[in-house]
Amino acid sequence: MNNRIFFSALQESDYERRHFDAGAIIMEAGERPDYICYILEGEAELRLGAQGQTRFKKSAGSLYGETEAVLGMLLEGNLIVTSPDGLAAAMIPVAILRKAMGRTPPLTRELLRIQAARIITNAKIASYGGKA
Repeated sequence: MNNRIFFSALQESDYERRHFDAGAIIMEAGERPDYICYILEGEAELRLGAQGQTRFKKSAGSLYGETEAVLGMLLEGNLIVTSPDGLAAAMIPVAILRKAMGRTPPLTRELLRIQAARIITNAKIASYGGKA
């Protein structure tokens, strides 16, 4: 999926631009996402697993929280700023996603949920050594 297309479909009033300092936790595992994070500038690391042992690099154009928001789940990992100069992000309220999903045909919504569940399953497999 091209996340830039997703972001370009938003109005400026649909999100809040925020700056996070190096080392800041943008989104924390176990919380219910109120926002979807779209990274505008800088880098972050998504840490999954009990000890944060599985790590994914996130940079400009990356999203986090959208999968959990689609499924109504708690966040699976911590998103931590790794750029020395911090990170700029568009924080998109989950309500914007829900509103858009409400206008989507039921079959498309279900396919989106299936795909989101696959993403979560694959992340769990990666972070727990092959066991979902």
